[in-house]
Amino acid sequence: MNVQHFGLHWAEGGIPFLHEQAGGKCLWDLDLTSPFRTSLLRRLCPHNIAAQSPEPGELPHGIDVLAPRVNGGAFFVPNLTTAHQRAAEFLTSAIRPISFAVWAMRMTDFVGELTLTNIQPIFLTGVEPRHYIQLQRLLELPRTRTLIVHGKHNRPGLVQMELPPVHPDPSWRRLGAYIMRQL
Repeated sequence: MNVQHFGLHWAEGGIPFLHEQAGGKCLWDLDLTSPFRTSLLRRLCPHNIAAQSPEPGELPHGIDVLAPRVNGGAFFVPNLTTAHQRAAEFLTSAIRPISFAVWAMRMTDFVGELTLTNIQPIFLTGVEPRHYIQLQRLLELPRTRTLIVHGKHNRPGLVQMELPPVHPDPSWRRLGAYIMRQL
């Protein structure tokens, strides 16, 4: 069965498969072939979580929106920093950018990013009042990723939240792999 995005997919019986560029992997450590195919996707997968050895641990309080999560919603984070973005990159084993400045890309390109995977957040930064119509259109589109917006003012359709200060650590790749297996 062809699927429309990378990330987690569940087979009959609730068996989870992680699909990335290299294909699907059963997360229950069973030697099962995934019934799903991402071969029709024309974009590259933005994460490589399967390459990480899961390591149990605790996510610092208040930053779960940055970790792997399925279809996580839309948030406005007024205090977003590069450390928060780096934390999300580590937690989801990003292999290409997941943060985009609103002024540096066309919205048509960003739309494709919204449905590329279902377990990695995507950041839209530098949003100003002149971008609100475009942002509203984005919020009306189907998306499978958690959308985190940073700008001057919140907009309807976005849940406002403050993130605590973080100190990202490369070992969070293993923590992110563990968290993803708990979804």
